[in-house]
Formats: sequence, structure tokens, C-alpha cells
Amino acid sequence: MSLSDSMVTSPAVKSPPAEGRPNVQDSSRSPRFFRPELDVLRFFAFCLVFTVHIVPENPSQLRFVSIILRGSTFGVQLFFVLSAYLIVELLSREKDLRLAIDLRRFYTRRILRIWPLYFLVLLVGFAYSRLSSGPYGLPLTGLVAYLFLAGNWYAGAYGGIQYGFGVIWSVNVEEQLYLLFPIMVRFANRRRILVISAAAWIASQFGILLMQRMHYDSWRVHVSTITQLQYFAIGAAISALLNGRIPRFRRAVRGLLIVAGLSVFLLFPDTAAPRLAPFLSAGTGCALILLGFLGAGVPAWMKPLQSLGKISYGLYMIHAALLVQISYWAPRILHMDHNVFLIKILVGLPLTVLLAALSYRFLEKPFLKLKEKFEIVHSRPA
Repeated sequence: MSLSDSMVTSPAVKSPPAEGRPNVQDSSRSPRFFRPELDVLRFFAFCLVFTVHIVPENPSQLRFVSIILRGSTFGVQLFFVLSAYLIVELLSREKDLRLAIDLRRFYTRRILRIWPLYFLVLLVGFAYSRLSSGPYGLPLTGLVAYLFLAGNWYAGAYGGIQYGFGVIWSVNVEEQLYLLFPIMVRFANRRRILVISAAAWIASQFGILLMQRMHYDSWRVHVSTITQLQYFAIGAAISALLNGRIPRFRRAVRGLLIVAGLSVFLLFPDTAAPRLAPFLSAGTGCALILLGFLGAGVPAWMKPLQSLGKISYGLYMIHAALLVQISYWAPRILHMDHNVFLIKILVGLPLTVLLAALSYRFLEKPFLKLKEKFEIVHSRPA
């Protein structure tokens, strides 16, 4: 894959920073854009995903389980909106600073952040599925699809979760769309980004309708890049609309935005249903929650949540495989046919946090330190 490298080295014309926006024109100051409250939001998004994967499949096993499911099925979409906002914001600030986007550095940063853990999880999952007689084996064709970052299309065509590692379909969606996002920011100002985002959002809705007409099943619609494009469009649009500023809402307003976002989540069951309404509900809720968090800061009592959000990538990549194994082995070892979800909470969550922390310390962090050398606008320190 050929990655173009376009860096304008001439200094940008300096101008006073807008209110609430740091001056990124002075490259000698090594500008940084880091919002610690978004790490808290990352952990919140993971908790939504984790909840979906621990509640009993039979709603009669747990009171109000249908309500819990309705409010917890949009964690992946929240990740998408947040990720798109951050990528577009960082690239836009880089463009403000250098008058151009260095595509080679961008793709290098993405590789260093995503690929080490991604390929380790994928290869471990494949090896384990070949050696074990447990559930959900991953065939060689599936491995090839995930190796070439097309696993979401494979998952849609041949089934969802393999050994719990099928959740990485979402990483494939991100990597596919991030081939395009820096090109958009490179050639478009914030106003045009808003127009492009609106067009992408509309195209996503038409794509869903077309897949319905073609009688795609709900899972195939759900994991499609076209379907999930709308959430990246929403994140990009928020960055363009804010124009580099951070909202300064009162605490009460932020609370209302977050509660409203969660309430919207409850309107429809989940985005696996091949209808437009759940996807629209998810997008609206995610946008409201992001705006509620952005600029809120992190009080002292939330610092542990920020730390957990820092390792959220590992939490997401590891948790499903552990939960699948608990579901498989708990009834056989503990002779528990009911309330396995309690074992998932009491054992699965702490073990997931432990493994994710180890992954961050010994696998991800060395690559993150290398990634910092390719940053132009710095983000969170490794």
C-alpha cells in the first residue's frame, strides 16, 4: 500500500486563538490535544459492551433485562463516534499548524496503536481454536479475512462471534474508514467536512435501506461498513461544528445531555434490527453523550475510571474471549446452569482488567512511545 507523504514545512500564519481553543500555530510549543474526560467516556462505552455480553440470553433469568439490553447495545457505536471526533479534531489541528496533513505519519500512528494487540489477539484466538475442542472455532478463511482487515464482511457473511474474538469486526470497520478520513481532512476545511459528513450519513441510511431490500439478515446489516459509516460521520460533524472549541456547558446541562442520550438509547431495542430507527436512535444518543462529556474534566473521584479508560482498547479486545470461555467452562466445572452472568461479573471483569493492564504495560505502551515520535499534535501521553 502506497502512502503519500505531504508535509508543508513553511510556518503557518499566526492568529489569535479562539476562545476555548489552544493556539496550535506555534509548532515550537509542541501542541497537545488531550481531554482526560474522554478516557472516562471510553470506559463507559466499554461497560455498555460488557453488559451486553454478560446478561442472560433468556430475559426471564433477570428482571428488567430487556431494559438493560436496550440501554447497553450501543457501546460500539459510542466508540465509533468518539474515535471519529478525536481523529478529525487531531488532523484538523495538524492542518491548522502545518497547513497540510502528513498521511504517512497518520497511518504509521494508526498501525502502532492498533496492530500489535490486534494481530496478537487474532493469532492467539486462531491457534487456540485449532488446538481446543471448545466452541466457536475460527476457520482459515476467517483468519485471512481478519488479517486483511475485512473481518466484518466475513462475520456478516458467515456468522458473528468466533471464540469471542469476533468482536474485532469493529476494529476492521475503523481501519477501513481511516484510510479515507485523513484524505477528507487534507482536502476539506471544517465547513466542507460538515457537508461531507452529512452526505456520508445520508448515504449510510440509503445503504441500510438497500440491504433491507436485498433481504440481508440483521447481523449482516449491523457489521457492514456502510451501516457504521453514519457514526463516524456524526463524530466528524461534531468536530467540524465545534470548530476546535470545547463546550463550556454548566454541570446541570451536561447531566441533562447524558441522561437524554441514555434515554434515547432506550427507545429502540438494538442496532442489530435491520430498520433505520435503531440506528438513528443510537447516533442521536451517542452525539448527546459525547457533548455531555466533552469539556467536563475529571474530578479526583473519577481518576480510577480515567485509568480504566486508558486501557479500554485492551478491555474491549480481551473481554469477549474470556466471557465465552466462562460460559463454556463454568457449567462444566462449577455445575452451574443458571446465573453464569454472576461468574462473568465476579471473575470475568477483574480478569479482563488485569490482562488489559498487562497488555498495556508490556505490549501497547512501547509502541505508544514510538508512536509519539510520529505525532505532530500530541494526544494522550503513553
